[in-house]
Amino acid sequence: MLRNFIYLNLTSLESYLSAMEDGLRNSAETRAIKSGAVKGGVNAKLLSVGGEKERGSEETTSRVDTPEARYERLDQLMRKDVKHSGWVDIAHGNVSPNDIKFGALVELECDIIIPDAIKILSSRGLGAAVEQLESLAQVGELFGADVEKMPSKDELNAMKKFQGLLGSDVMFIGESEDIEWSVAGKLSAEYLRAEVEGHARIVGKVSAQWGKGSWKPLLAIPGMNLLPRRQRREMEKKGPEDGQKDNWLEGPAIMLDVLAIYN
Repeated sequence: MLRNFIYLNLTSLESYLSAMEDGLRNSAETRAIKSGAVKGGVNAKLLSVGGEKERGSEETTSRVDTPEARYERLDQLMRKDVKHSGWVDIAHGNVSPNDIKFGALVELECDIIIPDAIKILSSRGLGAAVEQLESLAQVGELFGADVEKMPSKDELNAMKKFQGLLGSDVMFIGESEDIEWSVAGKLSAEYLRAEVEGHARIVGKVSAQWGKGSWKPLLAIPGMNLLPRRQRREMEKKGPEDGQKDNWLEGPAIMLDVLAIYN
């Protein structure tokens, strides 16, 4: 199957492949040698000499080891050596989080969702909102409109600083009708190749698990680091308040350090 990568973490890819191959190659060469025979003869009156002479040519083809080629090799190695890699392919709904060990590499097909709270508070969402407010203020001043009720320049600058603290990473939730539990993960913006929401296959290493009845706030799932640990634990014990369940993830669920998302 040819993969169309939506997300591919190159740092993790090189780390995993290097461990499986005992090193990392940058390129590959293929050599092909073509051979043939040249017939020859000399006929001088009564003297006749004939023979064949071997000749050959060598052709070398060099190939760059692309991320896509590396992933293909890693995929084959992981499936071949399940004991070493801890590979679990969740193709049907017969695997529970209890069957998956911490640190295992799992693959599953699911619907990827970015919750509204993440969209709003992500640097992309907040950044777009700040840019729109700045544009509206400039246009309003140009046409003499009343802009007193709009955020001031100091307030907009404060929003920009807060946007910088949020970073550009994206948190997602993965759900499927075939399994009764969810996955979640953080995506580094530098490795995103396309819009991530929609149906796709996810590959990642298990970094956390929580059982049925347990809740994790989306803004405090390990990796987001938007809230202090003490406050995070207090929130998890209390659970979501009325009307806030959309901003939380209920177990059973697993957290992934995502390697790839593709379709």
